[in-house]
Amino acid sequence: MASYQSRNEPYYEEESIDIRYYLMFLRTVWFKYYPWILSVNAIGIVLAVLYVQSLAPSYAATVTLHVAPKDNTVFNLEQLYWGDSDAGFKITQIGILHSNKLSRTVVDRLNLHDEPVLSATSVRTGILGYLLSKIDPRPEELDTDEASKIEWAAAELGSLITISEPDDSGYSNLLDITLTMATPELAASTANTLAESYINSVFMNEMETALKNQKFLTERLTILREQLQRSEQNLRDFMESEDIISTSSGRDEVDRELETVTARYFDARQNRMNLENLVQQIQDVEKGGTELRNVPAFAQHPIVSRVSAELIDLEQRKSELSKRYGRRHNKMIALQSELDSTRRTLQTQINNVLDGINSDLSVARRTERTAEQALSTVRDRKQSLGRKDFELNELQQDIAIKREVYTVFLEKLNQDDAAGPVRNTNLWIADPATVPRTGTKLSLVTAIMTSLIGLTLASFLIGSVTVSFNNTLETEQDVIDKTGAQLLGLLPMVHTGEDKSNTPFREYLGNLHSRFSEAIRSVRTSMTLLNVNKDIKKILVTSCQTHEGKTSVALSLSASLGQTSRVLLIDGDLRRPSVEAAINETNKKMLGLTDAVSGGASVEDCIVRYTQGNFDVLAAGSRSLKPLELLGSAAFTQLLNDLSDQYDYIIIDSPPCTAVSDPFLLGSLTDTVIFVVKAGTTTVANVRSALSRFRYPGIPVAGVLLNQVDFESKSHPYYKGYYQYDGYGAADEPVKLHDAV
Repeated sequence: MASYQSRNEPYYEEESIDIRYYLMFLRTVWFKYYPWILSVNAIGIVLAVLYVQSLAPSYAATVTLHVAPKDNTVFNLEQLYWGDSDAGFKITQIGILHSNKLSRTVVDRLNLHDEPVLSATSVRTGILGYLLSKIDPRPEELDTDEASKIEWAAAELGSLITISEPDDSGYSNLLDITLTMATPELAASTANTLAESYINSVFMNEMETALKNQKFLTERLTILREQLQRSEQNLRDFMESEDIISTSSGRDEVDRELETVTARYFDARQNRMNLENLVQQIQDVEKGGTELRNVPAFAQHPIVSRVSAELIDLEQRKSELSKRYGRRHNKMIALQSELDSTRRTLQTQINNVLDGINSDLSVARRTERTAEQALSTVRDRKQSLGRKDFELNELQQDIAIKREVYTVFLEKLNQDDAAGPVRNTNLWIADPATVPRTGTKLSLVTAIMTSLIGLTLASFLIGSVTVSFNNTLETEQDVIDKTGAQLLGLLPMVHTGEDKSNTPFREYLGNLHSRFSEAIRSVRTSMTLLNVNKDIKKILVTSCQTHEGKTSVALSLSASLGQTSRVLLIDGDLRRPSVEAAINETNKKMLGLTDAVSGGASVEDCIVRYTQGNFDVLAAGSRSLKPLELLGSAAFTQLLNDLSDQYDYIIIDSPPCTAVSDPFLLGSLTDTVIFVVKAGTTTVANVRSALSRFRYPGIPVAGVLLNQVDFESKSHPYYKGYYQYDGYGAADEPVKLHDAV
C-alpha cells in the first residue's frame, strides 16, 4: 500500500540492497526469455555431442633435452662488439624449437606431409567431421604441390609442440618437448626426430657462423692492412714536407733559445725602466731647484765626484781667506777665479753625464725593441713547432690504433683457424621419447556440462542486459528502482473492442469483477488509507504525455470512490477536454469550469450528476483562450475551496505535465497527485523529470499508477490467473450503461 508523503518530504526513498529483488529480476529474465535460453542450450548440447563424436584420441610423447650454453671458442661478432652474455639463452632455444624452419626439417625427414593426419583434431569423424571436410578440405585433398603440403604440415606440427621445464627438477637445464599427435608411434618418432634435428641445426648454425666469421675477418684484415699502410705513408709524407728528422728534432733547441731571448728581453726592459726613472728623477730635481750633483747618479760619477770635492775645498779656503783678506785682495781674486773655473768644469761634467744618461736611455729602448722582436720570432717558431707536433701525434696515434685493431683481428683469425667449429657438448637428449600406451579425449559429460553452464550464463547475461537497458516502466519493481516513487497500483490492459471510446472506464462500469475493476478498487483502498492520517480531498490525476489513460483513471477512480463518498470530477484540461466526451453521448455542449469561474453560469448549473458512476462532474465548459490565467485566478481557488466543503473527494483531470505547466499550478492547489504512467511506453527519463518538477515546489505526489500493464506477458508471470473473480460472487448480468443525467 502506498503511504502519504507531506509537502516537505521528498518522495524518493533510500535504496537498499534486497536479494529478493535480484531473484525476482532473474525470474523476470527467465520468464521473458526462457524459450530463447532453452533453444540456445539445446543447440549447444547438440553441437557439443557432435563435437565430441568428431574427436579422436590424442597421444602425447615427451623427449627431454639438456640445453645449456657452452664456452665459445669460435669467434662471435656479438662478443666483439657487445660482450658475452648467457641471459635469455633458454628462451632463445625454445624459440628455435618452435621455429618453422625446424618444423620443415622434421616434416621433410619423416615425410609427414604424406601422412593422412598429424593432429587428433584433424581426424574428421562423425557428422561434424564430414561437414568440416566439405567446408575446409585438407591439403592432400586439394590439388597442391609438394612445397605447399610441406608448409601446411610444418605449420600444423608447430602447433602440436609444447615445451616446458620438468616440474620435479627445480632449476635445471632440462626441457620437456611434448608432441600430441593422432598416432602413438608417430608422436614418439616425431619427438625424437625433432630433438635430433634441433641439435644438428645448432651445430650447422655454428659451422655456418664460423665460416661467416672467418670470411668477415679475412675481408676486414685486408681493409685494416690497407688502412694501416695508408696511415704510415701519411706520417712519412708529413715528416718530409715539414723537414722533421725525428719527433724531438728542434724542440729542445727552440726551448733553450726561447728561454735565453726571454731573459734578455726582461733585462733590457728592466734597464730601460731604470733609465726612465733616473731621467724622471733628474727632471724633478731641476724643477725643485736642487743641484744635480747631489743626485746619486751624478754624485757617484767619478769625475763629478772629484770636481765636486775640489769645489768644496776651494769654497772652504775662500771662507778661511775671507777672514784675513778682503774681496779685492789678490789671493781672494785668484781663489775666486779658480772657484769659478771649477764650477764651470763641474757643470760641464754634469752635462756630460746627463747626455750619457739620455744616450743610454735611447740605447736601452732600442735594445728592448730588438729583444721583443726576437722573442716574438722565437714564440712563432715555438707555436709552429707545436702545431707540427700535434699533427705528428695524431698521425702516430692513428697508426697505433689501427695496428692494435689489426692485431686483434689477426689473433682472432688465427684462433678460429686453429680451433674450427666445435659441437656443443652441452646439448644432448637426456631422455628419448617412448611410444605412449594410452590416448586422451574430451569427455562427453564435460563437454555437455561446459556447454550448458557457458550458454546459460551467456543467455542470462544477454537477457539481463536487455532488461536493464529497457528505458520504460513495465513492472512494480521498475517503478520503485527506476523512479524512487511509491507505487499506487497496477492497472491491467483492457483490450479494445469495436467501440474504442474510453474502454477501461466502460470495463469498470460494465464488469465489476474484471481485473481492471479490482485494480481500481485497490487504488481506491490506497487513497482511503491515505486519508486516515491526512485530510485529503482534492486529488489531481496527471501523466507525462497524452494517451496514457489518465482520464480513464480519473473517471474510474471517481466511480469507485463514489460508491461510498460524495465525489466531484473536474475536467481541468481546458485545452483538450475529454471528460465530457466520455459521459455525454449527446451533441449538446455542457456548461463547465470556465463558465463557473468567469461568472457566465452558476456553479449549480455547471455541475452534472453522472448517475451511472454515482459521482458529479464539472466539465471543462466553454473554450478559454487563457486557460493558465483562469486556473491561476483567485476565483478558481475560491471555487475549489467552496467545493471541497461540499464533497468528500474532488478528482481533477489535468493535461499532460510535459506539454504544459497547468498540472503544476493545479497540483499546488490540491492535496496530492496521482501520476499515471503507461507501461512499456513512457521513458524513465520523462517520468523522473516530471516527478522532479512536482517535487521542487513541494507538491505531494501520492505515487505512480502504472497503467495498461500486460499481465499475460512474460514480465508478469506471477499475475497469471490473479485478479480473476469471474464466477466468484459475480452477477448473472453485467451492469448496463446509460446516458448521463
